[in-house]
Amino acid sequence: MVLAVVVIGPSAQAADKSLAGVYACKGTNPDGQQYAGFVEIPATGSTYHARWTFPETADRPVGAGFVRDGRFVIGYSNAAGAVIVAVYDIHGKTLKGHWTAVGSGRIWDETLERQPAGVTVPDPVVSPHGPHGAPGALETA
Repeated sequence: MVLAVVVIGPSAQAADKSLAGVYACKGTNPDGQQYAGFVEIPATGSTYHARWTFPETADRPVGAGFVRDGRFVIGYSNAAGAVIVAVYDIHGKTLKGHWTAVGSGRIWDETLERQPAGVTVPDPVVSPHGPHGAPGALETA
């Protein structure tokens, strides 16, 4: 599956390295439930890669994006094959954004908060005896 985000405007410039880092994320799922996790955003040339990690699932959505006019724009997909586009306003160490999935017809909120240097993202792992003895439940390593 290929996802393309096209912006017509000035030529691309080198990615602003100050956006690169680890972020705590909070948002709202399509079912109205709140979620929390982490997003790793490394700079790659004139663009960024991103990887979301959620403690309750082994799904680790990945995408590519760029900064334009004070906004971080990114397209990504998850293990279920959903194609998602998000746009975040950059407010210092906070990225406040909105996202949508192809075919959803709706928009949800997500906020990313930059974490201090040295913070690492825990890998979710499947445990044979998860929290409260639930078989196959996910725990953070």
